[in-house]
Amino acid sequence: MEASGPNADELPTSENTNLSEPVQESSSLVSGNHDVGLLAMTGLAVVSNLTCIQDANKQDVLIVVGARKSVRKKLILSYKRSVKTRTAPSSRYRLGVLLQRAALVIRHVLKKAADAGFDVVRLVTDYHKINVAALDIMCNDEAAIRAPHPADSSKEIHLSFYQSLIIKNVGSQFLAKDFCRNKQVSTKFVKELYRMQKHSSIRMVRFLTRKHVYPLNIEKMSVRPAVQLFSAAVTTTVSYLKDQAGHTCDLEFTSVGPTIEFMKTMQKWFTIMDVSNFQKYIHCSNNEDARPFTDVEDPRLEWLKTVFLDYIEDLKNASLAGNFFQ
Repeated sequence: MEASGPNADELPTSENTNLSEPVQESSSLVSGNHDVGLLAMTGLAVVSNLTCIQDANKQDVLIVVGARKSVRKKLILSYKRSVKTRTAPSSRYRLGVLLQRAALVIRHVLKKAADAGFDVVRLVTDYHKINVAALDIMCNDEAAIRAPHPADSSKEIHLSFYQSLIIKNVGSQFLAKDFCRNKQVSTKFVKELYRMQKHSSIRMVRFLTRKHVYPLNIEKMSVRPAVQLFSAAVTTTVSYLKDQAGHTCDLEFTSVGPTIEFMKTMQKWFTIMDVSNFQKYIHCSNNEDARPFTDVEDPRLEWLKTVFLDYIEDLKNASLAGNFFQ
C-alpha cells in the first residue's frame, strides 16, 4: 500500500470512508478536562478498515485500525473507559503497510488526537523493524528520542520503546548466549542456582523455576519471568554464592562479578522505566528507583543518559558481533 497521488498524505476519515460500524453513542466522549493522551503502536497486520469515533463537531477522535470486529469493539470500549476514568487512552494499532505509510498513519492519528484536545507527549512502540523505521522517518531518518510534533511544529513528541518488551527480549538473549569475549556475562550461574535448589525443600529463591532458566517458546512471551530473572532476590543470592565459592557451591562462582553487574544494571533500568504503577515504590520497600519522575534534575535521568549508556557501550565493545544484542 503506497502513498501516491495529490492527496496521498490524507488518510480516510469518517467523512470519506464508508464505516462498517459507525459509533452512534460516541458523540459525547470528548471533554475539555481530558487533555493528556498516549498512543501505543505495536504489531504488524493488514489494514482492512478504519473505525472513527467522532465528537459533537464531527471531528475524528480515535481511529481504530483492525481487521476483526471484536478487536475494534475492544479498542473503542477501552477508549470510552479511559475517558470516563480520566486515564490516558492507550490502544494497539496493527499495521501491515510500507514504512512511509506506517509513519503517515502515526502522524494522522496524532493530528486527530490533538484536534480533539489531547496533548500527546510520548509515542510508545515495540521494536519491530517496521515500527523502528517508521519512527526514523518521523525523525527525518535520524535515530533520536524526540521528533517534531505532527500537530504543532513548535512542540516535540518523545519517542520510546515499550520497556516490558525490551526486558523480555534482553532476558531471552541473556539465556541464549553469553556476552563479552571471555563469556564473563552468563546465565550459567543462575542455571546452576536453579540446579542446586531444584530438589530442595528450602529454596534460596522461592520463585525460581524451570521456565525462568529453560523457558519454552510460548513461555518466552511472558514478561514476568524476565523481570524476575533480573530481580534483587536472584542477584543477592548469586552474590552470596560468590562468597561461598569453593565451600557450599562450585568454585566457578568466583567469576560471577560481571554477571551480577549486568543483572543489577538491567534491573535498575527496568525499575526506572516501568511507570505502570505510580505507587509501586511504596510496596517495594520504598525503592527510590520506582518513584515517578517529578523533577527534571532527578539523578536517575542522568544515570539513564550517562552511566547506563556508557555501560551498554562498554559491554558492546567487549563482545564479539555475534555475542551481543541483536
